[in-house]
Amino acid sequence: SRVYNVPDTISTFYLTAFSINAQGELLIAPEQQITIVQDLFVELHLPHSIRLGEILKVDVTVFNYIKNSQREVNVDVKMINDDKEFEFVDATPSGGVCNIRESNDTHRTKSISVPSGSGAVTYFLVRALKTGEITIKVKASTSSKYSDSIEKKMLIESEGRMESENRAILVD
Repeated sequence: SRVYNVPDTISTFYLTAFSINAQGELLIAPEQQITIVQDLFVELHLPHSIRLGEILKVDVTVFNYIKNSQREVNVDVKMINDDKEFEFVDATPSGGVCNIRESNDTHRTKSISVPSGSGAVTYFLVRALKTGEITIKVKASTSSKYSDSIEKKMLIESEGRMESENRAILVD
């Protein structure tokens, strides 16, 4: 008997089997389908790269497939910045975003309600502080035992600037 790790989120596997008996006859089992659903999972959608100084809206989608959950669950979504590769940017000029629960330089936490059998989206606004590859880390958790986390790399390119030069030259 072997143990296999299955992917996070929602995955469907199709199983087929065949055997040859002692008389040399081929036996084929009917195809079986197995769908595996993680109770709570988080997804990030990031561009391949951005320029240094740009503000990036990081969309975080949290899915709730918790069994026996007839209603929505409250989920804390935490974006982690332990390496201080970016800074958090406020969404309004006054500096307030209505659902921020906790915030400092190394993390920001937002609370969202996720309906049963569905997903909900929240976002974080960040500005990269260095060029090269940075890591975006997000963790989603409920007050009970359910949680998920994800890490993705993203490229930050030099901001660059346009330069032009104009010279007057006399050609005879």
